[in-house]
Amino acid sequence: MSNQNQQKITVARLEHFLASFGSMTGLGRSGFSWKASSYFKPDTLSQKQYGLLEILSLATHEKLDVGSLVSNLSKEQTGSYRQILRRLAKRISDQGSLQSALEQTPDALDDDQVLAIRCGSNSGMLFQTFASLLRARLKKSDIDNQGKSNRAYYVVLSLVIAFLVMTMSFFIVPKLLEINSEFETPVDSTFLWFRRMIDFLPEYFTLTAVGILALGFLYRSSIVRRCVRRNASAWTSLFQSRAKAPSILRVLAIACDSDRPVSGVMSTLAKYHYDRSTRQRLLLARNEMEQGETEWTSLVKANLLTVPEAELLRLAPNQKSLAWVLDHLASSKEVAIRNRKMLLQAFVHPIVMILIGLFVLWICVAFFSTIPQTVKSLS
Repeated sequence: MSNQNQQKITVARLEHFLASFGSMTGLGRSGFSWKASSYFKPDTLSQKQYGLLEILSLATHEKLDVGSLVSNLSKEQTGSYRQILRRLAKRISDQGSLQSALEQTPDALDDDQVLAIRCGSNSGMLFQTFASLLRARLKKSDIDNQGKSNRAYYVVLSLVIAFLVMTMSFFIVPKLLEINSEFETPVDSTFLWFRRMIDFLPEYFTLTAVGILALGFLYRSSIVRRCVRRNASAWTSLFQSRAKAPSILRVLAIACDSDRPVSGVMSTLAKYHYDRSTRQRLLLARNEMEQGETEWTSLVKANLLTVPEAELLRLAPNQKSLAWVLDHLASSKEVAIRNRKMLLQAFVHPIVMILIGLFVLWICVAFFSTIPQTVKSLS
């Protein structure tokens, strides 16, 4: 028997063993479910979105049924992203339009990726768009991991402090008040303020717990997250007008590399961009282009490029070189934005820790100022 036949028999026996094991365990709705995403160490949202992007690229390139592939991919996922992919697959099957289904399904892909796919579909460069998005996967793991660790640290620290405050309010404070009342010792003013604060806890404990659970549920909702994300994006764009420039430049780079007119892509961007203030600036740039201005001068007037950057783009000898310059310019802007975010996190973290430390210090002063007065009065 040849080695190839032995390998086939071995694979068949392994598949039969896994099927038998699944039927014996009874886990899942149809036997044992082997998933690409684990419950114990799931992928991040950006990693899941990148996997979906690869599936969409493959389906578009090979002309496969996108809805079926997305539906099969949803079975490999866990948690909320599985439901997101199910909704996406249903909308693709009902509407038949990939870009419309992506726009109606928050968090299926990144907003910038959805915008690039819309521009690629309208301009006839969808293959090139997927290839560019896969090559230019944003390397945000450092800032994302740092932000996630900070949020987890704040949540755990807040829970520990809340537990200590609740323990003091229900057990320690009543005993101290009972001792002070029995021996008629004076109570420090700091302790009185702390007592007034914790008097509200038993009355509003249920309401506070329900409110925290409701906020947690809203935070898990993809629609609410997109609403908050876009409103925050519109607010921060007033102070950081070029924050959305990298995604725009990357789409223009795809257009130049595909020999598509920049004016047509600018019209699509001005119509479908998710950020309102950026959309207004793109409309201004498109109107300037219609009045005879060059593409880069109009982007400078729209405050999406600087004058040196526009001069650099004018020096590009051909479309391929222009696409290369635009792509690297977008990457450099992404690095600058990422560094600003890391600097902001480094600035916010000590402020939060100082506020928490002051609160803990106030609790310590409230208790340790009462104990000496009680001992002094008894002596």
